[in-house]
Amino acid sequence: MSAFTDERNRILRMVETGQITAEQAAQLLDAMGSERERPRADRARSRTVRIRVTNSAAGATGRLLDIQDLEAGERVEIFAE
Repeated sequence: MSAFTDERNRILRMVETGQITAEQAAQLLDAMGSERERPRADRARSRTVRIRVTNSAAGATGRLLDIQDLEAGERVEIFAE
């Protein structure tokens, strides 16, 4: 099953058990629908990056990467601690 179907079924189970109202479920389902309709480029911006360091040189720490987009006002910094 797709993630969308799993989430939809989870919301419906919450209505069934009385955890949320039908109106709240409708709002959640509408929000999920609009997420599916957004262009792929927009969805990619909200993803999570996971980084795993398996071997660092003798326990080195500090800044590994610093990237800035001055026009968009965005910055990504990656540190080893």
